[in-house]
Amino acid sequence: MVLSEFEKESGELIDLARNYLDALLNLDRYSASKMIHTSLDEGVPINDIYIKVFESSQHEVGRLWT
Repeated sequence: MVLSEFEKESGELIDLARNYLDALLNLDRYSASKMIHTSLDEGVPINDIYIKVFESSQHEVGRLWT
């Protein structure tokens, strides 16, 4: 099995990105939303959420379509 770049990534917020995407793929919008709100409450900058969570997750969704 070939790992995607998303699966190989490491670093800050990658676990959040993976969990967020997993929740979305399982149609669990509540958990996905809660993860993001909790991170914001913990002080994670919104720019980091957009780039490291949303953008990474969307790239992985695109890869899954191919």
